[in-house]
This record gives sequence, structure tokens and C-alpha cells, in this order.
Amino acid sequence: NPRGNFAMAFPNEQSGFCFFAGSDLPRATDPCFGVPEPLIFGWYLKDGESSRLVSGQRTVTERDDRGRPVTVVIDGVDEQGRELHTEGRTRNSLFWHGYPYLYQFWCMAEWDFDGHTAVIGEEQDFFPLQQARRYLRGLSPAAG
Repeated sequence: NPRGNFAMAFPNEQSGFCFFAGSDLPRATDPCFGVPEPLIFGWYLKDGESSRLVSGQRTVTERDDRGRPVTVVIDGVDEQGRELHTEGRTRNSLFWHGYPYLYQFWCMAEWDFDGHTAVIGEEQDFFPLQQARRYLRGLSPAAG
């Protein structure tokens, strides 16, 4: 299982997106921060028309001292050639260990795109346990 993400937002009935991305870097050398993660699956709703995303990437541009994503940038292109650019800011987070093999931050996020702000959107950031352990221990010298 790769490190990955799921994000979505719907500011109104005519606009929204769903974006699922995963790291393609080797776990042992993946810095988990500031590197783009390619699109695995997604779609884009603009002006009431939805279309599958065919390319894109997601990048965490800021994390807090606990490793939680704080700001995220997503860029994508759909089947109609429309470009999605959105910037998200997490507003809270829940460490959710709902799967025995994943460490996950589940965050409410505010997303700006297409001239709209989706006040309540989602940002999920997940890591395989061994990779999360290595990354999180590197954040704090006291964690050893």
C-alpha cells in the first residue's frame, strides 16, 4: 500500500471535485512532504458538468510539527481539457487508525477553486505504518 491521499469538496450543486492520489516514490526514500503525488482516480464538477480527471497531482505544501497536512495544492485536467487548481487548508484533524496497516490523518478542509470556497471539504492523508513510524520519529528528536 502506498502513501496516499483522498480529497473532496462541494461548494455548491454546480461545482466540486474528488481526488485520490498516491506516492510513486520508494517508501525508504519518500520524504512524505513537498513532493507531488500523481492522480490515481478523480473527477471534476464545473458549471454542473462532471468529467473524469485524466491527469493531476497533489502536493502537501505545509505540515505541522505532528506531521498533519496544513496546506495542500491539487492540480488536474479532466477529459474535457478543463483545468482544476485548488488550494486547501485543514481546519482540524482526527488521527484515525481504522485500518490495522495505515496511519491516517482525517481532516476537515477548506478548498478554494473556480472562484468558490468550499468551507467544508475533506483531506485524508494516509501512510503505511512502517513508513509513518519512520517519518513521525524524524519530526521530533525526543520521539527517538
